[in-house]
Amino acid sequence: QSTWGPLYIDGKCIYECLHFQLDDGDCVDTCEPLDNLLKTGTNCARCHEHCKPGLGCKDVSDTGCNKCDYFQYKEIDDDIAKILQKRCVGRCKDFHQEDGECVDTCPKFQLGKKCVEQCPPGDKGYHSESGRKVCNAATITELGSIRNQNYIFMVLTIFLLQI
Repeated sequence: QSTWGPLYIDGKCIYECLHFQLDDGDCVDTCEPLDNLLKTGTNCARCHEHCKPGLGCKDVSDTGCNKCDYFQYKEIDDDIAKILQKRCVGRCKDFHQEDGECVDTCPKFQLGKKCVEQCPPGDKGYHSESGRKVCNAATITELGSIRNQNYIFMVLTIFLLQI
Protein backbone atom coordinates (compact mmCIF):
# COMPACT_ATOMS: atom_id res chain seq x y z
CA GLN A 1 0.00 0.00 0.00
CA SER A 2 1.37 3.38 -1.00
CA THR A 3 1.73 6.22 1.47
CA TRP A 4 1.69 8.70 -1.41
CA GLY A 5 -1.32 9.24 -3.64
CA PRO A 6 -3.76 11.53 -5.36
CA LEU A 7 -5.93 13.88 -3.34
CA TYR A 8 -8.66 16.06 -4.79
CA ILE A 9 -8.70 19.57 -3.38
CA ASP A 10 -10.99 22.23 -4.90
CA GLY A 11 -11.58 19.97 -7.91
CA LYS A 12 -7.85 19.66 -8.62
CA CYS A 13 -5.91 16.42 -8.42
CA ILE A 14 -2.67 16.82 -6.47
CA TYR A 15 -0.31 14.19 -5.10
CA GLU A 16 0.28 14.31 -1.38
CA CYS A 17 0.88 11.98 1.51
CA LEU A 18 -2.18 9.84 2.17
CA HIS A 19 -1.61 9.73 5.95
CA PHE A 20 1.27 11.68 7.52
CA GLN A 21 4.14 13.70 6.11
CA LEU A 22 7.46 14.09 7.89
CA ASP A 23 9.30 17.39 8.03
CA ASP A 24 11.73 16.12 5.38
CA GLY A 25 8.84 15.35 2.98
CA ASP A 26 8.75 11.56 3.46
CA CYS A 27 5.32 9.96 3.78
CA VAL A 28 4.46 7.47 6.53
CA ASP A 29 1.31 5.45 7.28
CA THR A 30 1.40 6.00 11.02
CA CYS A 31 2.96 8.49 13.38
CA GLU A 32 3.77 6.32 16.38
CA PRO A 33 6.21 6.63 19.31
CA LEU A 34 7.32 3.05 18.50
CA ASP A 35 8.78 4.46 15.27
CA ASN A 36 10.30 7.38 17.22
CA LEU A 37 7.88 9.78 15.57
CA LEU A 38 5.97 12.65 17.13
CA LYS A 39 2.58 13.80 15.83
CA THR A 40 2.64 17.53 15.09
CA GLY A 41 -0.88 18.46 14.07
CA THR A 42 -1.55 16.72 10.76
CA ASN A 43 2.13 15.97 10.18
CA CYS A 44 4.87 13.99 11.88
CA ALA A 45 8.38 14.77 13.05
CA ARG A 46 11.28 12.46 13.82
CA CYS A 47 12.42 12.40 17.45
CA HIS A 48 16.00 13.55 18.13
CA GLU A 49 18.65 11.11 16.90
CA HIS A 50 19.79 10.35 20.48
CA CYS A 51 16.34 9.31 21.73
CA LYS A 52 16.15 5.62 22.63
CA PRO A 53 14.50 3.81 19.69
CA GLY A 54 10.89 2.78 20.12
CA LEU A 55 10.09 5.03 23.08
CA GLY A 56 9.14 8.29 21.37
CA CYS A 57 9.54 11.85 22.57
CA LYS A 58 7.71 14.89 23.92
CA ASP A 59 9.43 17.20 21.42
CA VAL A 60 12.16 16.83 18.78
CA SER A 61 15.02 18.40 20.78
CA ASP A 62 17.71 16.51 22.70
CA THR A 63 15.78 17.33 25.90
CA GLY A 64 12.45 15.97 24.60
CA CYS A 65 13.28 12.24 24.55
CA ASN A 66 11.22 9.91 26.74
CA LYS A 67 14.41 7.88 27.33
CA CYS A 68 17.97 7.89 26.05
CA ASP A 69 21.00 5.60 26.26
CA TYR A 70 23.28 8.33 27.57
CA PHE A 71 22.47 11.72 29.06
CA GLN A 72 24.02 14.64 30.85
CA TYR A 73 22.58 17.51 32.79
CA LYS A 74 22.85 20.97 31.30
CA GLU A 75 22.55 23.97 33.60
CA ILE A 76 19.96 26.50 32.43
CA ASP A 77 20.03 29.92 34.07
CA ASP A 78 16.65 31.64 34.14
CA ASP A 79 15.75 34.84 36.00
CA ILE A 80 14.74 33.06 39.22
CA ALA A 81 17.07 30.06 39.63
CA LYS A 82 19.46 27.69 37.95
CA ILE A 83 17.73 24.62 36.51
CA LEU A 84 19.32 21.31 35.55
CA GLN A 85 17.92 20.02 32.27
CA LYS A 86 18.40 16.39 31.17
CA ARG A 87 19.89 16.26 27.66
CA CYS A 88 20.39 13.11 25.54
CA VAL A 89 23.82 12.58 23.99
CA GLY A 90 25.24 9.99 21.58
CA ARG A 91 28.01 8.92 23.96
CA CYS A 92 29.67 10.09 27.14
CA LYS A 93 32.95 11.99 26.99
CA ASP A 94 34.32 10.27 30.10
CA PHE A 95 32.25 7.69 32.02
CA HIS A 96 28.61 6.69 32.47
CA GLN A 97 26.55 5.44 35.38
CA GLU A 98 24.33 2.33 35.22
CA ASP A 99 21.34 4.55 34.25
CA GLY A 100 23.31 6.19 31.40
CA GLU A 101 24.15 9.47 33.13
CA CYS A 102 27.48 10.87 31.92
CA VAL A 103 29.93 11.72 34.70
CA ASP A 104 33.51 12.99 34.92
CA THR A 105 34.51 10.37 37.50
CA CYS A 106 32.92 7.22 38.87
CA PRO A 107 31.73 7.48 42.49
CA LYS A 108 32.71 3.88 43.37
CA PHE A 109 34.40 1.67 40.75
CA GLN A 110 35.22 2.02 37.07
CA LEU A 111 34.90 -0.88 34.62
CA GLY A 112 36.00 0.39 31.22
CA LYS A 113 33.83 3.48 30.55
CA LYS A 114 31.09 2.25 32.90
CA CYS A 115 30.68 3.09 36.59
CA VAL A 116 29.73 0.12 38.77
CA GLU A 117 28.84 -0.40 42.43
CA GLN A 118 31.41 -3.21 42.72
CA CYS A 119 33.80 -5.06 40.45
CA PRO A 120 32.16 -8.11 38.82
CA PRO A 121 32.75 -11.64 40.16
CA GLY A 122 35.78 -13.20 38.52
CA ASP A 123 37.62 -9.88 38.41
CA LYS A 124 40.94 -9.62 40.21
CA GLY A 125 39.94 -6.78 42.54
CA TYR A 126 40.83 -3.22 41.59
CA HIS A 127 43.76 -0.85 41.42
CA SER A 128 44.05 2.87 41.98
CA GLU A 129 44.63 5.00 38.90
CA SER A 130 44.81 8.81 39.26
CA GLY A 131 42.68 8.57 42.41
CA ARG A 132 40.07 6.32 40.73
CA LYS A 133 39.28 2.72 41.69
CA VAL A 134 39.59 0.77 38.42
CA CYS A 135 38.43 -2.86 38.26
CA ASN A 136 41.10 -5.34 37.21
CA ALA A 137 38.88 -7.07 34.66
CA ALA A 138 39.54 -10.76 34.15
CA THR A 139 40.28 -11.69 30.57
CA ILE A 140 37.72 -13.57 28.49
CA THR A 141 39.90 -16.71 28.78
CA GLU A 142 40.01 -16.41 32.57
CA LEU A 143 36.25 -15.82 32.78
CA GLY A 144 35.68 -18.83 30.51
CA SER A 145 37.87 -20.92 32.81
CA ILE A 146 35.90 -19.74 35.87
CA ARG A 147 32.61 -20.56 34.12
CA ASN A 148 33.91 -24.00 33.14
CA GLN A 149 34.97 -24.68 36.74
CA ASN A 150 31.52 -23.58 37.97
CA TYR A 151 29.83 -25.80 35.36
CA ILE A 152 31.96 -28.83 36.30
CA PHE A 153 31.21 -28.22 40.00
CA MET A 154 27.47 -27.94 39.25
CA VAL A 155 27.43 -31.18 37.19
CA LEU A 156 29.43 -33.01 39.86
CA THR A 157 27.04 -31.77 42.58
CA ILE A 158 23.98 -32.95 40.62
CA PHE A 159 25.65 -36.33 40.00
CA LEU A 160 26.48 -36.77 43.69
CA LEU A 161 22.92 -35.81 44.72
CA GLN A 162 21.54 -38.57 42.51
CA ILE A 163 23.67 -41.28 44.17
